[in-house]
Order: sequence, then C-alpha cells, then structure tokens
Amino acid sequence: MKKTTLADFQFPDTSDIERQVLSDAVFNADLFPDMMQLITPDMFFNESARKTWEMMEQMYNRGEVIDAASLMGRMGKEFGNLVFSESIVPGASFSVLQHVSVLRDAAAKRNAYWFAIKLLETSVKPETTEDALAMILEPAGEEIKLPTLKQKK
Repeated sequence: MKKTTLADFQFPDTSDIERQVLSDAVFNADLFPDMMQLITPDMFFNESARKTWEMMEQMYNRGEVIDAASLMGRMGKEFGNLVFSESIVPGASFSVLQHVSVLRDAAAKRNAYWFAIKLLETSVKPETTEDALAMILEPAGEEIKLPTLKQKK
C-alpha cells in the first residue's frame, strides 16, 4: 500500500475561477452590488486578480461605471499589463452566483491548506508538545478563516 505524502496534496488552483468571477463582474454589472456582499479581496489568491477586484470595488463606491472599456483603461494606467486584461471574456455555463460560490469554496480550501501546512510544520519540531498542538487545533475554525458574508451597510 502506498503511503500518502505531502506531494499528493496539490495546492488548490483558483486562477480560472478568479478570472471568471472578474469577467462576471464586468459583464453583469447589475449584479456587482450582490457580488460585493459575497466576495472579499482576500478570496483572490492571484495578486493581480485581487487588485483588480479592489479597483472594481473602488470604482463602484465612487459611482463609476464598471465595464470592459473603463476597466481596461484603468488596468493599463494603474496596474500595467495584467494577465487578466486578455482573459476577461463574457460567457460561461454557470450562473454568476455559482461562480461566486465556487470562488468562496476555493478560498476556504486554500485557507485550510495553509492551516494544514502550519500544523505539519509545528508537529515535526522535536520541541513541540501535546499542549502546543492542542493550542493550534482548538481555534482551527477561526484560524482557517472560512469566508463569511459581509454585513450590509
């Protein structure tokens, strides 16, 4: 029987769903306020995607139009040549809210992955005690930082 190793656990790749959620936000601007209630910038692992989402939130909060033309103009000016400039395209088989749900799930999995790595790093140290491990495991739900809904203002 093959033993499981760390190499058997791939880091959750969220790049495709991050691009899709950004695309959804651009091409379904009427749903952007609802999306803002469900998504926080830290759900985006890719820094460019996170900055793009933050910029879109700022544009929305200033009452600016979020569309492909204004976003491309801003992205070029403020962030240079981002990978996502060529990737944002309309159309998908899922609904916008399904994409948001997939992104939230992926963010929770990624946070759990990092928590597991932290636990493993601690558990292999010779000086680690049972009490030290218990202290890490006890607040696991908070440590993993599962996505929560934003409070409406």
